[in-house]
Amino acid sequence: MLLLLGWRWLLDCRVSSSKAETVLPTGKTAYDTYPAWLKFHVGINRYELYPRQDPLMPSLLRDLATQRIVIQKSGGTQLKLIMTFPNYGQALFKPMKQTRDQETPIDFFYFSDFERHNAEIAAFHLDRILDFRRIPPVSGRLVNITKEIRDITTDKKLAKTFFISPAGNVCFYGECSYYCSTEHALCGKPDRLEGSMATLLPDKTLAKRRSWRSPWRRSYHKRGANPTPPPTPPQIPREPPLAPSLTEKVPPKGRGRIDPGLCTLFSARWLSTQLIP
Repeated sequence: MLLLLGWRWLLDCRVSSSKAETVLPTGKTAYDTYPAWLKFHVGINRYELYPRQDPLMPSLLRDLATQRIVIQKSGGTQLKLIMTFPNYGQALFKPMKQTRDQETPIDFFYFSDFERHNAEIAAFHLDRILDFRRIPPVSGRLVNITKEIRDITTDKKLAKTFFISPAGNVCFYGECSYYCSTEHALCGKPDRLEGSMATLLPDKTLAKRRSWRSPWRRSYHKRGANPTPPPTPPQIPREPPLAPSLTEKVPPKGRGRIDPGLCTLFSARWLSTQLIP
Protein backbone atom coordinates (compact mmCIF):
# COMPACT_ATOMS: atom_id res chain seq x y z
CA MET A 1 0.00 0.00 0.00
CA LEU A 2 2.83 2.39 0.80
CA LEU A 3 4.27 1.71 -2.63
CA LEU A 4 0.98 2.57 -4.30
CA LEU A 5 0.62 5.77 -2.29
CA GLY A 6 4.19 6.72 -3.07
CA TRP A 7 3.56 6.61 -6.80
CA ARG A 8 0.00 7.94 -6.73
CA TRP A 9 0.96 11.54 -7.48
CA LEU A 10 3.02 10.36 -10.45
CA LEU A 11 0.24 8.25 -11.90
CA ASP A 12 -2.26 11.09 -11.61
CA CYS A 13 -0.13 13.21 -13.96
CA ARG A 14 -0.40 13.13 -17.72
CA VAL A 15 2.71 12.62 -19.81
CA SER A 16 2.12 15.73 -21.89
CA SER A 17 1.75 18.07 -18.93
CA SER A 18 4.76 16.66 -17.08
CA LYS A 19 6.96 17.03 -20.15
CA ALA A 20 5.85 20.58 -20.76
CA GLU A 21 5.78 21.99 -17.24
CA THR A 22 8.19 20.12 -14.98
CA VAL A 23 11.88 20.67 -15.77
CA LEU A 24 14.53 19.58 -13.29
CA PRO A 25 17.82 21.46 -12.66
CA THR A 26 19.61 18.81 -14.73
CA GLY A 27 17.55 19.81 -17.76
CA LYS A 28 15.51 16.62 -17.69
CA THR A 29 11.76 16.51 -17.21
CA ALA A 30 10.18 14.62 -14.33
CA TYR A 31 8.93 12.07 -16.86
CA ASP A 32 12.52 11.31 -17.87
CA THR A 33 13.25 10.12 -14.33
CA TYR A 34 10.42 7.58 -14.26
CA PRO A 35 11.36 3.87 -14.44
CA ALA A 36 10.25 2.04 -17.58
CA TRP A 37 7.28 0.34 -15.91
CA LEU A 38 5.87 3.68 -14.71
CA LYS A 39 6.29 5.27 -18.15
CA PHE A 40 4.33 2.32 -19.51
CA HIS A 41 1.53 2.92 -16.99
CA VAL A 42 1.38 6.65 -17.70
CA GLY A 43 1.32 6.06 -21.46
CA ILE A 44 -1.84 3.91 -21.45
CA ASN A 45 -4.66 5.63 -23.36
CA ARG A 46 -8.11 4.89 -24.73
CA TYR A 47 -6.78 3.26 -27.90
CA GLU A 48 -3.76 1.20 -26.85
CA LEU A 49 -1.50 0.11 -24.03
CA TYR A 50 1.54 1.46 -25.87
CA PRO A 51 2.20 3.24 -29.20
CA ARG A 52 3.11 1.44 -32.42
CA GLN A 53 6.68 2.75 -32.51
CA ASP A 54 7.35 2.74 -28.78
CA PRO A 55 10.97 3.65 -27.88
CA LEU A 56 10.25 2.49 -24.34
CA MET A 57 9.54 -1.14 -25.26
CA PRO A 58 13.16 -2.41 -25.53
CA SER A 59 14.08 -1.07 -22.09
CA LEU A 60 10.85 -2.37 -20.54
CA LEU A 61 11.39 -5.88 -21.93
CA ARG A 62 15.03 -5.75 -20.86
CA ASP A 63 13.99 -4.84 -17.31
CA LEU A 64 11.59 -7.79 -17.22
CA ALA A 65 14.38 -10.14 -18.27
CA THR A 66 17.24 -8.77 -16.17
CA GLN A 67 16.09 -6.64 -13.20
CA ARG A 68 17.10 -8.09 -9.86
CA ILE A 69 14.22 -9.69 -7.97
CA VAL A 70 13.94 -8.43 -4.39
CA ILE A 71 10.51 -9.70 -3.30
CA GLN A 72 8.13 -12.34 -4.60
CA LYS A 73 4.83 -13.85 -3.55
CA SER A 74 2.70 -16.61 -5.00
CA GLY A 75 -0.83 -16.39 -6.36
CA GLY A 76 -3.27 -17.78 -8.92
CA THR A 77 -5.18 -21.02 -9.46
CA GLN A 78 -1.98 -22.53 -10.87
CA LEU A 79 1.37 -21.55 -9.41
CA LYS A 80 2.49 -18.07 -10.46
CA LEU A 81 4.75 -15.60 -8.68
CA ILE A 82 4.47 -11.83 -8.46
CA MET A 83 8.02 -10.48 -8.64
CA THR A 84 9.07 -7.06 -7.31
CA PHE A 85 12.15 -5.25 -8.65
CA PRO A 86 14.45 -2.65 -6.98
CA ASN A 87 12.75 0.16 -8.97
CA TYR A 88 9.38 -0.89 -7.44
CA GLY A 89 8.18 -2.39 -10.70
CA GLN A 90 6.30 -5.69 -10.57
CA ALA A 91 5.83 -8.56 -12.99
CA LEU A 92 3.92 -11.83 -13.06
CA PHE A 93 6.23 -14.83 -13.43
CA LYS A 94 4.65 -17.88 -15.02
CA PRO A 95 7.05 -20.86 -14.85
CA MET A 96 7.49 -23.48 -17.54
CA LYS A 97 5.40 -26.53 -16.68
CA GLN A 98 5.89 -28.47 -19.91
CA THR A 99 7.93 -28.23 -23.09
CA ARG A 100 6.79 -26.04 -25.98
CA ASP A 101 5.97 -28.96 -28.27
CA GLN A 102 4.10 -30.99 -25.64
CA GLU A 103 0.41 -31.17 -26.55
CA THR A 104 -2.52 -31.38 -24.17
CA PRO A 105 -3.94 -34.95 -23.97
CA ILE A 106 -7.27 -35.17 -25.77
CA ASP A 107 -8.92 -36.63 -22.65
CA PHE A 108 -8.05 -33.59 -20.52
CA PHE A 109 -10.81 -31.19 -19.55
CA TYR A 110 -9.88 -27.70 -20.71
CA PHE A 111 -9.84 -26.40 -17.13
CA SER A 112 -7.25 -29.08 -16.26
CA ASP A 113 -4.75 -27.96 -18.89
CA PHE A 114 -1.38 -26.63 -17.78
CA GLU A 115 -0.85 -22.90 -18.16
CA ARG A 116 1.87 -22.36 -20.75
CA HIS A 117 4.49 -19.66 -20.25
CA ASN A 118 5.35 -19.51 -23.95
CA ALA A 119 1.68 -18.84 -24.80
CA GLU A 120 1.95 -15.59 -22.82
CA ILE A 121 4.97 -14.50 -24.85
CA ALA A 122 3.41 -15.57 -28.15
CA ALA A 123 0.15 -13.73 -27.38
CA PHE A 124 2.05 -10.49 -26.72
CA HIS A 125 3.93 -10.66 -30.04
CA LEU A 126 0.83 -11.75 -32.00
CA ASP A 127 -1.04 -8.79 -30.54
CA ARG A 128 1.74 -6.48 -31.74
CA ILE A 129 1.78 -8.03 -35.22
CA LEU A 130 -1.99 -7.58 -35.53
CA ASP A 131 -1.49 -3.96 -34.41
CA PHE A 132 -3.92 -4.08 -31.49
CA ARG A 133 -1.32 -3.43 -28.76
CA ARG A 134 -3.72 -4.44 -25.98
CA ILE A 135 -1.76 -7.20 -24.27
CA PRO A 136 0.75 -6.12 -21.60
CA PRO A 137 4.42 -6.59 -22.55
CA VAL A 138 5.86 -10.03 -21.77
CA SER A 139 9.45 -11.25 -21.80
CA GLY A 140 11.04 -14.64 -21.33
CA ARG A 141 13.43 -15.12 -18.42
CA LEU A 142 15.66 -17.75 -16.83
CA VAL A 143 15.19 -17.55 -13.07
CA ASN A 144 17.60 -18.98 -10.53
CA ILE A 145 15.27 -20.87 -8.20
CA THR A 146 17.79 -20.87 -5.37
CA LYS A 147 18.97 -17.25 -5.37
CA GLU A 148 15.93 -15.47 -6.80
CA ILE A 149 13.10 -17.37 -5.11
CA ARG A 150 14.10 -19.68 -2.25
CA ASP A 151 16.72 -17.45 -0.61
CA ILE A 152 14.63 -14.26 -0.66
CA THR A 153 11.08 -15.46 -0.11
CA THR A 154 9.25 -14.32 3.00
CA ASP A 155 6.40 -16.75 2.31
CA LYS A 156 6.95 -19.54 4.83
CA LYS A 157 4.41 -21.81 3.14
CA LEU A 158 6.20 -21.45 -0.19
CA ALA A 159 9.62 -21.98 1.43
CA LYS A 160 8.49 -25.31 2.89
CA THR A 161 7.78 -26.71 -0.59
CA PHE A 162 11.40 -26.62 -1.82
CA PHE A 163 13.30 -29.89 -2.13
CA ILE A 164 16.09 -31.58 -4.07
CA SER A 165 14.92 -34.13 -6.64
CA PRO A 166 16.54 -37.58 -7.08
CA ALA A 167 18.30 -36.10 -10.13
CA GLY A 168 19.87 -33.40 -7.96
CA ASN A 169 17.74 -30.52 -9.26
CA VAL A 170 16.17 -27.83 -7.07
CA CYS A 171 12.36 -28.13 -7.11
CA PHE A 172 9.34 -26.49 -5.49
CA TYR A 173 5.58 -26.63 -5.87
CA GLY A 174 4.10 -23.78 -3.80
CA GLU A 175 0.44 -23.46 -2.89
CA CYS A 176 -2.40 -23.11 -5.40
CA SER A 177 -5.66 -24.73 -6.51
CA TYR A 178 -4.25 -26.87 -9.32
CA TYR A 179 -1.03 -28.88 -9.68
CA CYS A 180 0.69 -27.71 -6.49
CA SER A 181 2.05 -31.00 -5.18
CA THR A 182 5.27 -33.00 -5.22
CA GLU A 183 3.89 -34.91 -8.23
CA HIS A 184 3.67 -31.64 -10.19
CA ALA A 185 6.73 -29.87 -8.81
CA LEU A 186 8.64 -27.31 -10.87
CA CYS A 187 12.30 -28.25 -11.18
CA GLY A 188 15.29 -26.31 -12.42
CA LYS A 189 18.31 -27.51 -14.39
CA PRO A 190 19.85 -27.77 -11.82
CA ASP A 191 18.36 -24.59 -10.33
CA ARG A 192 17.52 -22.47 -13.39
CA LEU A 193 13.90 -22.40 -14.50
CA GLU A 194 12.51 -20.88 -17.69
CA GLY A 195 9.36 -18.77 -17.55
CA SER A 196 7.56 -15.64 -18.72
CA MET A 197 7.56 -12.22 -17.07
CA ALA A 198 4.44 -10.15 -17.77
CA THR A 199 4.19 -6.46 -16.91
CA LEU A 200 1.42 -5.77 -14.41
CA LEU A 201 -1.28 -3.23 -15.23
CA PRO A 202 -1.84 -0.28 -12.86
CA ASP A 203 -3.43 -1.18 -9.55
CA LYS A 204 -7.23 -1.01 -9.55
CA THR A 205 -7.12 1.65 -6.83
CA LEU A 206 -5.28 3.90 -9.30
CA ALA A 207 -6.86 2.87 -12.59
CA LYS A 208 -10.43 1.72 -12.09
CA ARG A 209 -11.85 -0.73 -14.58
CA ARG A 210 -14.79 -3.05 -15.11
CA SER A 211 -14.86 -6.67 -16.23
CA TRP A 212 -17.30 -8.77 -18.25
CA ARG A 213 -17.43 -12.47 -18.92
CA SER A 214 -15.46 -13.42 -22.01
CA PRO A 215 -17.56 -14.29 -25.11
CA TRP A 216 -15.78 -17.66 -25.12
CA ARG A 217 -15.91 -18.33 -21.38
CA ARG A 218 -16.75 -21.96 -20.65
CA SER A 219 -18.16 -23.93 -17.74
CA TYR A 220 -15.89 -25.31 -15.03
CA HIS A 221 -18.35 -28.12 -14.30
CA LYS A 222 -17.53 -31.47 -15.87
CA ARG A 223 -21.18 -32.20 -16.69
CA GLY A 224 -21.96 -28.70 -17.92
CA ALA A 225 -18.89 -28.11 -20.05
CA ASN A 226 -19.79 -26.50 -23.35
CA PRO A 227 -17.25 -27.46 -26.04
CA THR A 228 -18.63 -24.95 -28.55
CA PRO A 229 -18.12 -21.19 -28.08
CA PRO A 230 -21.04 -18.84 -28.75
CA PRO A 231 -21.30 -17.74 -32.39
CA THR A 232 -21.09 -14.02 -31.64
CA PRO A 233 -19.68 -11.96 -28.76
CA PRO A 234 -22.24 -10.66 -26.24
CA GLN A 235 -23.35 -7.07 -26.34
CA ILE A 236 -21.25 -5.15 -23.82
CA PRO A 237 -22.55 -1.69 -22.84
CA ARG A 238 -19.98 0.80 -24.03
CA GLU A 239 -19.70 4.47 -24.88
CA PRO A 240 -18.00 5.48 -27.09
CA PRO A 241 -17.90 2.39 -29.36
CA LEU A 242 -14.80 0.26 -28.98
CA ALA A 243 -12.36 -0.54 -31.72
CA PRO A 244 -12.11 -4.26 -32.59
CA SER A 245 -10.04 -6.16 -30.06
CA LEU A 246 -7.89 -9.26 -30.21
CA THR A 247 -10.42 -11.14 -28.09
CA GLU A 248 -13.29 -10.31 -30.46
CA LYS A 249 -11.36 -11.02 -33.67
CA VAL A 250 -9.20 -14.01 -32.79
CA PRO A 251 -10.98 -16.83 -30.92
CA PRO A 252 -9.10 -18.25 -27.92
CA LYS A 253 -8.36 -21.51 -29.75
CA GLY A 254 -6.60 -19.46 -32.42
CA ARG A 255 -4.35 -18.10 -29.67
CA GLY A 256 -3.69 -21.55 -28.19
CA ARG A 257 -5.98 -20.91 -25.25
CA ILE A 258 -8.94 -23.15 -24.49
CA ASP A 259 -10.01 -21.57 -21.20
CA PRO A 260 -10.68 -17.83 -21.64
CA GLY A 261 -11.61 -15.62 -18.71
CA LEU A 262 -12.69 -11.99 -18.63
CA CYS A 263 -12.79 -8.90 -20.83
CA THR A 264 -11.73 -5.76 -18.99
CA LEU A 265 -12.43 -2.08 -19.65
CA PHE A 266 -10.45 0.79 -18.17
CA SER A 267 -12.59 3.61 -16.79
CA ALA A 268 -12.85 7.09 -18.28
CA ARG A 269 -10.60 8.47 -15.55
CA TRP A 270 -7.68 7.02 -17.47
CA LEU A 271 -9.12 8.35 -20.74
CA SER A 272 -9.71 4.76 -21.63
CA THR A 273 -12.66 2.65 -22.61
CA GLN A 274 -10.21 0.02 -23.73
CA LEU A 275 -10.87 -3.68 -23.93
CA ILE A 276 -8.16 -5.86 -22.38
CA PRO A 277 -8.43 -9.59 -23.22
